[in-house]
Amino acid sequence: MTLEAARGPEASSGSSRRGALHLSVLFGFAVAQPLYDLLGSNPAFFVYRRFDAGDFFLLVGLLSGLLPLAWALPIQVLPAPARRLAYATSIAILGGAILLPWLHGIVALPPWAALALALTAGVGLAIGWQRTATVPRALSLLAPSIIVFAGLFLLRPGVREQWLGGGLARSGAVAAAATPPIVLVVFDALPTSSLMDDRHGIDAVRYPNFARLASEGTWYRRASSVSPVTIEAVPAILAGQCPGAAIAPTYSSYPRNLFSLLSGQYDFRVAERVTQLCHPELCGEEPSRRRRRLVELLRDAEFIFLHRLLPTEWTASLPAVDNAWGDFGVGGSSASSRRFGADMLAQFRELVARVGAGERPELYFAHLVLPHAPFFYLPSGARYRMRDREPAGRWKVLGVDPWVANHSYQRHLLQLGFVDSLLGELLERLDGAGIYDDALVIVTADHGSSFRPGESRRTLSGGNAIDILAVPLFVKLPGQKVGGVSDRRVQTVDIVGLVADTLGLESVSWSDGRWDEAPGPEGERVSCSAIEGRTAPDLSLAELFAAAERKSALFGTGRSAGVFPAAGPRPEVVGLPAATGVCQEQAGLAVKLAEPALYDDVDPGRFVPAEIVGMAQGAAARSVELAIAVNGVVAATTLPYELGTKDTAIWAAIVPESALRAGHNDIQVLAIDEFGSECLLRPVRALAGPPSFLDSRLGVWRVPEVAESGFHATLSSEVKMMRWTNGRGRLRVPLDRAENKRLRALRVELGAVGETGANLTIRVNHKTLGTFRIERAPWSRTFELGRSSFRGRLEIRLVSDTFMRNGRKYGVGVDGIWLLSSASDGGTATDERR
Repeated sequence: MTLEAARGPEASSGSSRRGALHLSVLFGFAVAQPLYDLLGSNPAFFVYRRFDAGDFFLLVGLLSGLLPLAWALPIQVLPAPARRLAYATSIAILGGAILLPWLHGIVALPPWAALALALTAGVGLAIGWQRTATVPRALSLLAPSIIVFAGLFLLRPGVREQWLGGGLARSGAVAAAATPPIVLVVFDALPTSSLMDDRHGIDAVRYPNFARLASEGTWYRRASSVSPVTIEAVPAILAGQCPGAAIAPTYSSYPRNLFSLLSGQYDFRVAERVTQLCHPELCGEEPSRRRRRLVELLRDAEFIFLHRLLPTEWTASLPAVDNAWGDFGVGGSSASSRRFGADMLAQFRELVARVGAGERPELYFAHLVLPHAPFFYLPSGARYRMRDREPAGRWKVLGVDPWVANHSYQRHLLQLGFVDSLLGELLERLDGAGIYDDALVIVTADHGSSFRPGESRRTLSGGNAIDILAVPLFVKLPGQKVGGVSDRRVQTVDIVGLVADTLGLESVSWSDGRWDEAPGPEGERVSCSAIEGRTAPDLSLAELFAAAERKSALFGTGRSAGVFPAAGPRPEVVGLPAATGVCQEQAGLAVKLAEPALYDDVDPGRFVPAEIVGMAQGAAARSVELAIAVNGVVAATTLPYELGTKDTAIWAAIVPESALRAGHNDIQVLAIDEFGSECLLRPVRALAGPPSFLDSRLGVWRVPEVAESGFHATLSSEVKMMRWTNGRGRLRVPLDRAENKRLRALRVELGAVGETGANLTIRVNHKTLGTFRIERAPWSRTFELGRSSFRGRLEIRLVSDTFMRNGRKYGVGVDGIWLLSSASDGGTATDERR
């Protein structure tokens, strides 16, 4: 008989209440606090959901009160013996859940060992709770943590600003002297040079609607952004403030902005998805129902929590949570991207449809997250990708291979063609509503993007600042008919001043920006002088012109609005028939087409598989130029680029939509010989069967056939492609019978470790190949696998020490994981450092 039972019903009842309290305390440590920490570190989750104060308090009430109560209530109605057992079991589970992330995250233990140790500790905690006075007393003393965790979350910077909200700030400016319609459109990741031709103007063939704005308004060719980060750059445009200490991109962080300035005089039509600077009182945004918002957030929180709780070996089937704003439960990051993209386009087109429908003067604002990656769209608006795979290089880091960077650049320019068509929809609607001539139209971008080999896409450096900071700015004033080009320095933070000047408002004292049409001396003041170590005057016209000329040299200009034949190495071959007569097959080369089923039954109205991707193997794989023929005619040319060791490479090319027809399409890969040779186009042997992973670089590319877990989505190297693990990276590679026979070695290459080094254990199919102390990177090692049979699957695990950075856990940075048909590359005796 337990002590509580001996004391009678009153003591037993008190014990039940203490059990519920102790369960709530442990739930807070195991579930609530980890979620508060993870969500509080990413306030964009709440901006994306349009959370208000009620949502935050309901979330806190659920995590710190209702959920543990819902767990405890069924236990309370059980008979005393069963109740004590149920509480003890719950305490064991929660105690193990507190310990498990620490065991598999900090201590390098196999997952089953970590789980067993966590459960053992949980059972020990439950026994201590039942049989000692110390454990219950300690849990009772920890009861205030339930409130403390919730309070710290609500007071966390980035969260506090959102739930406090705040009233609508009035600017105090005098009434506007004029109230023309105002149209402000902010595109995303659009560098000025992408729009330009080789004569330093707007490429009117490829981007006719941007060219129209340049011809009817003023193009401020030397405009620059003030931040390479959207959640800073968009508030700078709308609030006229240089990036500072504000964390959440909301009206509570920026109470004085363009919307508050014009409140009372304008109605607002707003398509603002990533930020929320327009106060609900002004914009009348219809959020989703509170219940739906909370359910969707809790569903996302469930996936986030499971990724934190479980070893990565057990989370392979869960959607990724590190490369999207939310909606993980709708099918992973790619599905989230598609849903976000569809919602964004629908929101923009709804705004366009409402142009001219109001009775009072209106301000139309749209932040359209295009042509930002992922790149899905052709200029017509047709999609050529259904998921965010990057066989031709990840979009965040381009690597040193020029062809990888150029292919990504081409895809950016094609998506920019779609952006131009969306701008055309808006201009056509403004014309149709009869308000274009009288409107103030401003079109700009939050920041740019770089597509240079060896440079980061978004991290500023001396070689890419002109691509990231130089953004387009087009201004058509009310009544303006004749356009022009201005090369004076302006910044996006000055746009609030431009609006105030146009409307005849007094100086906007709370804005850092200004608008002064006087040209000023060469060293004139800029609003935000320092941007990550660079200053706006550093961005010269010479740099901009050089960037535009580089783009024109790569892709041509002013001749074709299609997919740019000049993008390939041999544009003169495009359009030739693929017939090769009796020409001999290209020696030392075989190719394999990825996803050939896409071309069996093309439906142009639904999806256009214009990006053709494949693998090349053989001695000529690294040096050959390829022609991609569609239905008997060469539609594009391309170069293979490095994927594996020695004789393996992959290639990708984009063909015109017009080259593909409804139904079956014949895709042929040809090797290009020298001009004047008897056989300009030579046939290439086709590799049959599923994709081969031998002599291939894994761990950097997301290969659809390879199941992976424990890798962060973001690549993190300024000069080459690399992916960080979270300490427990795993790849499961399917192997056919032939590959089983040929597989001889495994090579692991690391590009980075933590500042203090790392211990690394490498396992293959539960066999430990070795444990190493790595003091610095780069580091590489090759392991002979012998003639073992892997029975159709090879599982590779990298288990390492971890460190924390920006709230995320990192292990080692992987340059590549290679499956080799020979161990001759690199040896096995010593570590290699390059």
